[in-house]
Amino acid sequence: MKKNYKQGYSRKYLEEAFVGLGATIYGMFDRKQGSGYLFRYIRVEGVQKDGQPFVGREHHLWIFRGCKMLDLMQFSMKKGDKFRIKGEPYLYRRKNGSYDFSIRDIHSFEKIQDYTFPTWEEVTQTQKKHKCLYCPKKDKCNGFCTW
Repeated sequence: MKKNYKQGYSRKYLEEAFVGLGATIYGMFDRKQGSGYLFRYIRVEGVQKDGQPFVGREHHLWIFRGCKMLDLMQFSMKKGDKFRIKGEPYLYRRKNGSYDFSIRDIHSFEKIQDYTFPTWEEVTQTQKKHKCLYCPKKDKCNGFCTW
């Protein structure tokens, strides 16, 4: 998927959750605009379709009402409140014709005190750790990854 943002953000982890087995999303509420709710500083935890877990971060996530979801109006959300959201990612088309990911079929939506936002180094280390865990050549590993 090509990069859609001036800052160079891609939607790699939401895309991974979209083709994988779902995800748990952590985010900080920013604002409500029309029928959409904007969350920033997103942490995505999920399982790829081959069973490997992943953790990553995204810049933002819009959630729209009317997607078979819990009514977000029941939560008194203020800017800066943090939430854990479990649901299924889906692809939607923006007004400008580009595509982005959101969450629908929300199973749980709860306010939390805090969550850790992984650094890029932590994301890379987690990926390497899981890659070695599932590597078919781990019995004959010489320390140089060829997989």
